Amino acid sequence: MFGAFRHEWEKLMTQTPTLLAVLLDRRGLGRYGSFRPAYEKAARAIDPRLSHSAPSRAQFHRWTTGGLRSLPYTDHCRVLEHMLTGYTAAQLLEPCPDRALPPPERAANGDAPAQALESMQAMAGVEAIFASRSEFAAQVKPQTLIDGAPSVRAAGLSLNLICQQLSDQYVTEVITAGDRADLPVPGPGR
Repeated sequence: MFGAFRHEWEKLMTQTPTLLAVLLDRRGLGRYGSFRPAYEKAARAIDPRLSHSAPSRAQFHRWTTGGLRSLPYTDHCRVLEHMLTGYTAAQLLEPCPDRALPPPERAANGDAPAQALESMQAMAGVEAIFASRSEFAAQVKPQTLIDGAPSVRAAGLSLNLICQQLSDQYVTEVITAGDRADLPVPGPGR
């Protein structure tokens, strides 16, 4: 009896960690108690119906030690890919014997995320993508968005950015120079 337990223990201790295990360790989420709340948060961000869908402790162990026969269910894969952006679920569950991280841009076909981004940029004319509004505001001056534009329409957050970051004098000059500006200003009743 003890010999079988010892054999299983030794087997667990010598298993090669998956890329998921290495990434989670580096983020302080290598223990199930730390991983579970982060997983739940990511699941809710994707779809509120995925709340309380974290894997069991045993399943988490299989994910981190490579004890899987196939990929987890689709929702689990989506959450893992959301938590560790840039890696596919298949990559995350591959062995990572030397604990060296491949670059996140590497995907199953070599560089699918990079190709998808280039394709999206080409189709929509996107020049940059920002993770947050504050990152955008730090890198892009609102004046550069308005200079040379034949017309400007802004509402909500865009209008807020214009009102907070541009002087009244500049906005007046833009409008009097012949540019069309549609900037709804709330009246006293709103």
